[in-house]
Amino acid sequence: MRVDLIMQSSSIKPTFKQLQQFQRRYRHEIETAFSAYKKHHCNPTSLLFIENKLPTKPIVQEGELFQAIVIGGTYARSALCRKSSRSTLGFTYVKKPKVSRLPIIKSRGEFVLYLANQIDPRVQKITLVMANALKPIFTRGRLDGRLVEVSNEKAFATHDLVGKYIGKEIEPPLSDHFKKAIIISVANDGLCLLLSGLTKKRMQKGLVFGIVGTGINFGFLFKDRIVINLESAEFNAFVPSNTGKMLAEQGLGSPLGREASGKFLYLHFNDYLKKRRLLYPPLGSTEELSQLASSHAWDVSKLAQSFLYRSASLVACQIAGIANFLRSDICCIMEGSLFWKGHNYKQTVSKIVQKLTLRRVEFLKIPNAEILGAVKLII
Repeated sequence: MRVDLIMQSSSIKPTFKQLQQFQRRYRHEIETAFSAYKKHHCNPTSLLFIENKLPTKPIVQEGELFQAIVIGGTYARSALCRKSSRSTLGFTYVKKPKVSRLPIIKSRGEFVLYLANQIDPRVQKITLVMANALKPIFTRGRLDGRLVEVSNEKAFATHDLVGKYIGKEIEPPLSDHFKKAIIISVANDGLCLLLSGLTKKRMQKGLVFGIVGTGINFGFLFKDRIVINLESAEFNAFVPSNTGKMLAEQGLGSPLGREASGKFLYLHFNDYLKKRRLLYPPLGSTEELSQLASSHAWDVSKLAQSFLYRSASLVACQIAGIANFLRSDICCIMEGSLFWKGHNYKQTVSKIVQKLTLRRVEFLKIPNAEILGAVKLII
């Protein structure tokens, strides 16, 4: 059974009954995937439910210089670090985290060239964080990840690496480039986001990571050293909007991503204007949609607010679904500009979550969270 969320001309916002159905269906998908996971059966759901076991041994030695690189949906972050037992974090920054916009990366060769330009020539060991679905494996003394899929929502779109282990593929050409052995630990961004939360919260249950920006994803701490990555943008147990169907026909995005992510949200606004022949120029980004929602252009501002509300309500259903599945209060370590900077976005999510679950939900933002979590993987 799929929840019908098709937008009617009279109302862009889903009804509360629709949101209740969406939350229940999402929770049911988690429960079904979890049952298959426990029984070692094939997962019949749209959620990938990827198990990530945290490494137990460090690969960086005291005083050693290393680099953390985060490949996000639109932006990259990089920091040069040194392991130090004198620091409360276990390391110090030699160069503080730097943010840069990612180019479109379509091949293994382009990815290697990009990394070669980012890596400090003094380092040998790198912790690499990817905003992509990865099947983790601990091999060659470090964590690596097999690329499950790539998404057109993100700048990293290297189809020739799908099905291959990232570290194993890029270490040899980078070692040749720097004329020394380069050692790379690879992990999903959600895993690192949650790891950063462990530095702030002493929790064995109820710790959740959430990414709501260019893309969308959620996951949670399952046991002491196991993190489940849901890859929740793949959730498809609902009837998509007409704009979502159009994007799917063009081969763009993932089912829920097409409806609610920052990559595509403004396109729903543009499509609405076009189909109703409303005289307003099309927007170029979801950031512009948020700016319009906060402006004083009354009619179009209200319209922009409605699309942001719809996205936030679908995100709220996922958060409530996770809380109800875990049967506990949760702390969500959140990342993503849409969640934190979108017009009234976080407030909308919070209000709807409170209506969909009796569990207490806390949202936490940790500065440089993915860098911090990435470092924790190797020190």
